[in-house]
Amino acid sequence: MGYFLSRFKLEGTKAIKYSGLLLLIVSIVLITLILLSTGYIVVESKWIKKIGYGEKPVDINISGNYLYVLTVKGINVIITKIRENDGEVVWRTIWSANENVTINPLKVLLSRNGIIVPVLYGDRHTLLILNYGFDGVLINKTFIKLKKNLEWIYDVDVYRGYLVIAGARYKAGDRLQYLLKYYELSSGRIVWSSIWGSKDIDYLFRVCVSPGNGIIYALGNSTITGYTIYSVSPEGRILWSYKLSADTYDIPSMYCYLDRIYLLVLRKEVSPEILVLSTLKPIVLQSEVVTIAGLRDFLLSSLSVSSTYIVLSGTGYNPEDSSYDALVYVRPLTNGKGKIIWFSGKGVDASIKSIIKESDSERNTIYSLSLVNNYIVVACNNVYTTSINIVYTILLFTTGLIGAYIFWRHRRS
Repeated sequence: MGYFLSRFKLEGTKAIKYSGLLLLIVSIVLITLILLSTGYIVVESKWIKKIGYGEKPVDINISGNYLYVLTVKGINVIITKIRENDGEVVWRTIWSANENVTINPLKVLLSRNGIIVPVLYGDRHTLLILNYGFDGVLINKTFIKLKKNLEWIYDVDVYRGYLVIAGARYKAGDRLQYLLKYYELSSGRIVWSSIWGSKDIDYLFRVCVSPGNGIIYALGNSTITGYTIYSVSPEGRILWSYKLSADTYDIPSMYCYLDRIYLLVLRKEVSPEILVLSTLKPIVLQSEVVTIAGLRDFLLSSLSVSSTYIVLSGTGYNPEDSSYDALVYVRPLTNGKGKIIWFSGKGVDASIKSIIKESDSERNTIYSLSLVNNYIVVACNNVYTTSINIVYTILLFTTGLIGAYIFWRHRRS
């Protein structure tokens, strides 16, 4: 009888020992899985809406709880106001030009004066400013006429009741020079004009104004010096300049965010590059080549930035349906693995622009404007990055310690 009791006690001790070992192993495996599953971007589709057909997408912007989408069709400039939470159209307004005029709306800008839509009217010498209230009613219409065959408009931005025009000016003997003009938005009165450059063809083609201090950042291209970015004071004084590398052949997007300037740079025979410059002085803070895992054939047209993410928009070859589809690529601001969002159609589709709204430090919302199957498509996606569940990790770690202790106490059994 004593033999059986001692045998039973021995087997029970072994069971306890191996139970402790099992707890330790399971805890280690689960903690490893938790660690491996962190740092991944998760995209949740909230809504997708078609708001027009046969139109050309131009721009998208956000103010408060509403999106403002700018499209064009022939001589018609179309603005659509959309609720951000469900994508429902609040109103849609159309402004029509004369039948014999070519128009080119540049962007939709939002200010305390309402909705501002700058439109190239007929050519690059005349700018029409459409000023709408947030109720969709046209408040004001202003023409700004530059000197015919002497001054050209390429891009604009607004800042606290002022309008900035970037372009080029002809100067006898010097061909084209950089041109920057500063206007009162309401009256169209010019405040100052600045001209500079080399003795060949120079023109400014992108401009953005820092919302905090009014500093102007303008991108220029020159047949002599290549691509250069300029920092200009609100009074028109050049603060600094930075020359990009000689193999740059286009910069389709520039984004000013806090104390940084983000450039989407296309280079000859290499992948696109994101270049980050300081707004304070001409130094590069970050430079990286854009790679999208599993995707080789893609073309990017714009970028947007939040404190957490970078979002790139364009078109790419989708291997799932063997066609070129609208592409949105989101990745962490400090590099890392990203996530592709596809909008698929039957032909060649493209995402024109995406903007980001920060709900909090962990969760952002991306609004994208795309052309899919000749439809204007606006989409909303929530995005966040997986993080460590502290409570579960502590519980598993404690369980593992208990298992290790049990196994150690009965290790000689």
